[in-house]
Amino acid sequence: MSEEKGPSSKEELATIPVRESISVPKPPTKKILSGILAALILGLIIGYVIGSMPIRAYKEQITGLQNQLQNQQQQYTLLNANFQNLQQDYANVQDNYNTLNSNYASLQAEYRGALKVPYATIEKRNVTWAFKIIDGTIEEWHMPLETYVYYVDKSKPMEYHYLAIDGQTVTVRNMELFVQPEFFSKVVSDLTDGNNDRDFVQEVFNLRKQLTTYSSDITDTPQWSAETITEGTGDCEDFAILMGSLLTSGNQYANYGMTVQMVYMDTNNPTSPQTVNHALLYVKYRDGTTQLVDSTSTSVLSPWSRVVGWFYDL
Repeated sequence: MSEEKGPSSKEELATIPVRESISVPKPPTKKILSGILAALILGLIIGYVIGSMPIRAYKEQITGLQNQLQNQQQQYTLLNANFQNLQQDYANVQDNYNTLNSNYASLQAEYRGALKVPYATIEKRNVTWAFKIIDGTIEEWHMPLETYVYYVDKSKPMEYHYLAIDGQTVTVRNMELFVQPEFFSKVVSDLTDGNNDRDFVQEVFNLRKQLTTYSSDITDTPQWSAETITEGTGDCEDFAILMGSLLTSGNQYANYGMTVQMVYMDTNNPTSPQTVNHALLYVKYRDGTTQLVDSTSTSVLSPWSRVVGWFYDL
């Protein structure tokens, strides 16, 4: 049988070290947990608010722009409706204008038909002169009213001729300065085309007889050609200026080579002047022949074959 033996005296007893005590933390109380939770929630709210601020601003801008767009659309709709109404009104006015214009054209045609050539009229800011040339054709000359006024309103020259007669001096207005060939430069071709120089002089004489009537009561101040041909009246000096302007203009345009002069004379003593009481024109043709053109004659170019007076080139 085995025999249990007790521990040997030589054997040392094993020593078991005693562990240090470890303190275990107590779980947080409910109050602390609530505080932490509240802090987290507050942080989340603050973060959301801060993060959502740009989005909110953008949304406000978009809303503002949408409102502006809506207002603009409403205004556009209103303006477009007004525009449509105005467009319709304009169409109605245009129709009325066309009707009135057509009626005016008809009345104008009737008016022209009622007028007897020759005549001078001012209408629709245009001046018109109508007359018959020698072959019976009716000519109409037109000029804008502004151009006509330009020629009429020019300052009139105040220069004079001092003519010696039997030791005395007679003073007469310088008529040559009133001659305006440029006034007829755009229409004088109606009198020159197809005509030689003598035919042209006859056409000028024919025009003057139709469009003017002599008046001895006219003012002593000479008139411009534009005044005489439109007013239809004048005295010898006015007619001499008118015909001198036409003859000079046609001579330049057609290159006739004529010499045209203004003549001052005494009608009571045509070859031995005692005074100056009349003005007429003198034409020298290219071939050397000459012709007196009396501005007041109604039948022939001149009742005189020869005069003694004072001759000045135009």
